Amino acid sequence: MSSFTVFGFFGLASAKCVVTTKLSGKDVWHCLYSTSLQCSSGIHIPAKIHIYSPFNDVIHADHTIMFIVAKAYCPPNDIALLNAYHIFPIPGNPEDDNYESLAPDCPHPFISGIGTVSGRAEVLADGVTKVFLVVVNEYVRDGVKTSTVQHVSFLHFP
Repeated sequence: MSSFTVFGFFGLASAKCVVTTKLSGKDVWHCLYSTSLQCSSGIHIPAKIHIYSPFNDVIHADHTIMFIVAKAYCPPNDIALLNAYHIFPIPGNPEDDNYESLAPDCPHPFISGIGTVSGRAEVLADGVTKVFLVVVNEYVRDGVKTSTVQHVSFLHFP
């Protein structure tokens, strides 16, 4: 068993509504938004958020901030894919100068993953930081996809 979930506050941009026809012949509508995963290390990973919605649903304006819970796939050196299953838009007008102040100050998303450690841990030169890779799988965009996530932990000495 494996899972890979991302949750946090994301700014949305470049909305596009798309219809997908399933093998059963049923049409499923969703909106795609551009965003980024802002890592605590300072790295920004470009991402696309996929939100299922009715065909007549309202598209959220550029710069809307949302708290999102999503299944994730992060391929190496490519755009991360997020399938949102809970969304909570920050109320207000994204065009107002004070809109961003309405959102909590939580710039980095949280990650929850269950997977397999793919090798031995490595202690970095500072002697305190331990790094290891975790392989996780999640059902994203109509298929199970595998991501490798680098986990950083800090050794604690008594």
